[in-house]
Amino acid sequence: MMPVLFRFDSMGFAVRGWHTAIAVAAVVCILFAPRLVERLEGLSNTRRAFAWIGVAAFVGGRLHSVIVHWNGFVAAPIRIIEPWYAGVLAPGAFVGMALCTPFICRAYGIPFGRFTDSLVPMICVGIAIARIGCVLQGCCFGTPCDFRWCVRLPDTSQAVHPLPIYYALAALVLGVAVRAAYRWRAFEGEVALLALGSYLAVSAVFETAFAPRNQLVWIYVAMTMIAAASWLVLRMLAAPVGIPIDRLRERLLVHPEHPG
Repeated sequence: MMPVLFRFDSMGFAVRGWHTAIAVAAVVCILFAPRLVERLEGLSNTRRAFAWIGVAAFVGGRLHSVIVHWNGFVAAPIRIIEPWYAGVLAPGAFVGMALCTPFICRAYGIPFGRFTDSLVPMICVGIAIARIGCVLQGCCFGTPCDFRWCVRLPDTSQAVHPLPIYYALAALVLGVAVRAAYRWRAFEGEVALLALGSYLAVSAVFETAFAPRNQLVWIYVAMTMIAAASWLVLRMLAAPVGIPIDRLRERLLVHPEHPG
C-alpha cells in the first residue's frame, strides 16, 4: 500500500495515491471520452461539454470533501482553495456530474440520452482507475477470507477480500458488456440506465457479501429498484415504435384533440 506517493515537507503537502488515482481517472475520461462519443454516436464538438463536466465533478468532489472534513476547513478557510488539503471525494464528484450534465448537454445542444449511452464504457474505465486509489490508500477492503487471492493489510493480522479490485473488475466487465446493449436499445439513454442499475445491484451484492459495513446496502437496493422501474416504464413506452428518449415527453404530453 502506498497512501502517500510523494511528500513535499517544505511546501506543506503530500501527493496521495487516492487523490492521484482520481485525477488520472478524470484526465483519461476527459481526453478519450470525446473520441468514444463520436465513434459510438457520431456526436462531435463535445470537448467543451466535457471540460465543464470535469469542472462540475471537481466542484462536487471538493464540496463533499469540505463537508466531510468540516472542522479542518473551519479552522483555516483558506484550505478550501488548496486542493492538496483533503483532496476531492468520488461520491461528490459523481453527484456533481449527474446534476450538471443534463444542463450542460442542453446548453451545447447535445442529445442527453445518446451522450450518456456512449459515455458508459469510459466511465467504467474511470471507476476502475479510481479503485486503484483505494488499493494504494489501503481503504474500502472487505471482510476476512481464506481464499488465495485475498490480501493482508499492514495493520491487520488476517487476509481480507480485495473489495476495491472486485469493484474495478466489475466495472471493466460492465464496460465491455454494455456494448452489446446497443443492438437492442429501444430508447436513447437505455444503455446508461441499464449500466447504472447493474452496477448498483452489483454494489449491493458486494456490500452484503464482502464488506464489513452494510449501511450502504439499502441505499444501493433502493436505487437499483428505482433504476429498474424507470427502465421498465421507458421500455414499455418506447419499445413498440422505437422512439428516442428525447421524444418520450412529447408522447406523454401531447393529447389528441377532442371534437368540439
